[in-house]
Amino acid sequence: KMLIGGEQSVMQTQWLGQLMLKQSMLDSLNIQKMSDDFNRNMDRMIDVLQQSGKTMQSDAKIFHRDFKLLVKNMNDNLDSIGLLTTNQLELFRESLTTERKAIMEDLDKTSDKMVKTAMEELHDIIRDMMIYIIILSVIILAVPFLLGFYTGKIYSKNKNKNP
Repeated sequence: KMLIGGEQSVMQTQWLGQLMLKQSMLDSLNIQKMSDDFNRNMDRMIDVLQQSGKTMQSDAKIFHRDFKLLVKNMNDNLDSIGLLTTNQLELFRESLTTERKAIMEDLDKTSDKMVKTAMEELHDIIRDMMIYIIILSVIILAVPFLLGFYTGKIYSKNKNKNP
């Protein structure tokens, strides 16, 4: 159970990580888009620097604004990923604790049942041994006595007949 649970938890963690990336829109296409936007803005800024100083100030403001938005979005995404990861880790710990308790209860029940069965079997074995010992004692003590008794009786009858 623990091996299967361990394998399932790894797969579940991978799946939740992929789901988290999709929900936070921080997949490779989104990152590529942000990177392309950043590169376009850099190219535009270089073009502006080459063309005129006036447009440079306006493009610098646009670049500054876009760059701030990019950093803010990345920061928000990372914060949400961190929070989601913390929540998933806590849920995993809780399920692991629950599984451990269930396994321990199962082990306790199994060990109690084994001890009870072993004690019943031991009681039966001791009872059977006592019966065999009593039968053996009767055979060892009673058979020679009875053989001697009947042999003596037969011998005394034969002696009384042949005087």
